Amino acid sequence: MNGMTHSGPNDAVKGSLREKMASGSFYSLVAILTGQTFALATSIIYARLLGRDDLGILAIFMQIGNVASAAATLSLGTATTRFIAKLRQEDRGKLGPFVSTTLAITLLSSVAASVALFLGASYLGLTLYREPELVPMIQITALFLPLAALAGFGSSVLQGLQSIRKLAILGVALEAMGVPVTYFSLLRFGLIGAAIGGGLTTVVSFALIFGSARTSLSREGFVLRLALHAPNADGLLRYAVPLIISSIAIRTALLYQGSFLALSLGFGDAGLFKVASTLYRVVSFVPAAVTIPLLPLVSELQATSTRERTRESLSTIVRITTFIGSPISLIVGLAASPVILILYGSDFLAAAPLAFVLAVTGFVETIDAVSVSSVLGEGKTGLLLRLDLFHAFLIATTTTAFVTWFGLIGIGYALFVTATVHATLLLVFLSATDRLDATRVLRALGVVAACFGLAGFGVAYANAQQNAVLIAGLLLFTAVAGLLFMEAKEREILASILRTRLRMLRS
Repeated sequence: MNGMTHSGPNDAVKGSLREKMASGSFYSLVAILTGQTFALATSIIYARLLGRDDLGILAIFMQIGNVASAAATLSLGTATTRFIAKLRQEDRGKLGPFVSTTLAITLLSSVAASVALFLGASYLGLTLYREPELVPMIQITALFLPLAALAGFGSSVLQGLQSIRKLAILGVALEAMGVPVTYFSLLRFGLIGAAIGGGLTTVVSFALIFGSARTSLSREGFVLRLALHAPNADGLLRYAVPLIISSIAIRTALLYQGSFLALSLGFGDAGLFKVASTLYRVVSFVPAAVTIPLLPLVSELQATSTRERTRESLSTIVRITTFIGSPISLIVGLAASPVILILYGSDFLAAAPLAFVLAVTGFVETIDAVSVSSVLGEGKTGLLLRLDLFHAFLIATTTTAFVTWFGLIGIGYALFVTATVHATLLLVFLSATDRLDATRVLRALGVVAACFGLAGFGVAYANAQQNAVLIAGLLLFTAVAGLLFMEAKEREILASILRTRLRMLRS
């Protein structure tokens, strides 16, 4: 009886976590895959209507927006998600004050960032980049920045409440709306239309996502208010300050990377990088689908499970992600040449070799994203700050060196090297602290590394991106290798999740 009493709750916890992970990943995967389809359509519209040079200017504009977004939100999204998931389990009485405090901080920081960006638009557009059209584009973005920050806050709330299905549906709807909005905005206003369309989409995003978060909190018994509670603010900022610095540092380094490319090789090459990056982001739907439900679940695991079980679960997640992510990365990388020709036109065909390098980089970032979520779930933001500052330094230095030495494809080499270093350091830490089974993980990574090495040899010396038979052979080899080296329980997990979701779709 005692054994049964002990195992019952534990089994219930395991089942609950497994179901949440499977359900969250499924909805995230469907939503991100659908969203990526719409995002791909939007990128095609940009490329076809703007051309290489204006697309390069657009890429710089988007990177400026990413830095501004990090400053506006103070990168509190991860902290908000983690604390909401944790407080729901441990102390619901603190949830309302915590959310109100986060809302107040987000609103204050976003207004300050909006004013700073608006005032700095002339310097950025006229002095730094010498592109006058950037000035009104940046100013338009600045005006809508607070609404974008509040939409991001709402998304973090929904994620923390495990409203993954609702968040997925809203994300797909917004991506779908973005396609016609982008098309007609560009037709009517040209390059500046990209900023106008983005502003319109932000308004709708705020209404849908922030409104849904407010409704969900109300159903939990909390009224969303603007209020600063000192204890909540102190705890939130102590956790989030390293993330704030990390996010701004990384995004600034990426802005430097794009700017160095544009100013040294021209905005045309920046446009090629933009197209290659779009295909590379298709790969990123794997870590996004996994990590959206993973962060709150890791927080729950810390409160409900033993270190041994957490170690086994994380190792299994990394291995499964490895075997799923590798074929997807190779499909994108090997098929880049015909895909670019069909979707974007011959003007962008020179981006194909870079797209292969970025696709492999996307796989590395898949593993990195799972590791980051695990570390965040344990609250070790200080460790991530040190790693990310080093990462930002590597991005700047390797970009300067590799672009100077190798030209356009050098930016791919820089991203691959920096992503590999970051992921390796995290995996070493997780293994050294007994949070990861290094033997199991290295076995999977070794198999996939051999597959990528073979594919890279084919691209470099056998023109594999132009050879359909060779592409098929490399993909088949990777898929078979993954199935052979996947553990029985991992195949069982994947089969179980697939059967469950197919039944859900049929019903």
